[in-house]
Amino acid sequence: SDQGKKERFRRNERACRLDEPSLVIGELAEAVYRDGLEYNRELCSYLAGTLEAMVSLLEDLGSPLHIVQSHASFVAFIDCSAIYGKARDYVERHPEEFPGGEGGGILSRFFGAKAAVCVNDGTWFGGMWKEFVRFNYGTSRKSVLEALKRMDRAARSGSNVGMSRDTSR
Repeated sequence: SDQGKKERFRRNERACRLDEPSLVIGELAEAVYRDGLEYNRELCSYLAGTLEAMVSLLEDLGSPLHIVQSHASFVAFIDCSAIYGKARDYVERHPEEFPGGEGGGILSRFFGAKAAVCVNDGTWFGGMWKEFVRFNYGTSRKSVLEALKRMDRAARSGSNVGMSRDTSR
């Protein structure tokens, strides 16, 4: 019965100490309020440095991709309008290279298959964002810059737009 399921759920919830705040949660909250400000400052500084490094890298490469300056957490939009038409044509002409059919947008499929980078397609935010991708840079700067280099190579790889299928990426 539903009542029996509810009682079993509540019993298991209590056994795992999930039914009320525990000592651990209280200690964690106290530590965050006491010591978290400096960590937060360091993290924000690191993320700002990563964003600056991303912008510089793409500028130094002469990339057709451009970072849209962001002031929100660790996510930035990348303007891919310079290559969108070629990427769309490539994806449509070579569906065998993009498993999953129509799932995802043009740019997320393109960069996933051609650069081994997972990005959110801008179409998640409406049609006017179709030439953008949402890029999460909340990880090591080295990993972020390597991913951007692969995206740049995919974006600039000539008339066929795609990179050769290289599994060593």
